[in-house]
Amino acid sequence: MSGGDLRLCAFLVVPRSNGSMPTVEESIVISASRSAVSDVLLDIDAAPQWTSSLENLELIEGKVGEAGCVGYAHYVEGSRRYIVEDRLVEAVPGDHFKSELRGGGLKATVETRLDETPSGTRVTIRWKGSGTNPVTGTILPFLRRQVAKRMREDMQALRNLVEDQVTQDRRPHIAAIASTSMTA
Repeated sequence: MSGGDLRLCAFLVVPRSNGSMPTVEESIVISASRSAVSDVLLDIDAAPQWTSSLENLELIEGKVGEAGCVGYAHYVEGSRRYIVEDRLVEAVPGDHFKSELRGGGLKATVETRLDETPSGTRVTIRWKGSGTNPVTGTILPFLRRQVAKRMREDMQALRNLVEDQVTQDRRPHIAAIASTSMTA
């Protein structure tokens, strides 16, 4: 085969992108205020507790929760380690956040919305990504279900963490009320 034939074979095997980026959106209701949810979302030490495969989140530039801040997310999946740069491009704590991610063969935009509901806060996360190399660019559209599954698992872990913290925060208050009423 000549070089031209190899290029033709590669073109036939690798589907051409139509320029669209795979998008996944998931929501969950957390029995807590928007402020309590926002506090956990902005706590870089808590991030590994609710984000799959995240080993740690490191602030590189700026102030946590302010547009323009940059962090490195250190991930471990099996024996594979990789770093994703997370740049917060829009932030209104208690309302919404928008980040741009790059690394691990991907670039993505992640938008997080916090909406008040009668039972707490609806958290909606919208992930829109693309591959930065031929391999991830080709397989990413086929991984949409896995991305959605992981997102749901992470959001469940976020809900558990926030609701546990809210419960812990209420216990001293409840104990104080009980103590006051017993002495009265």
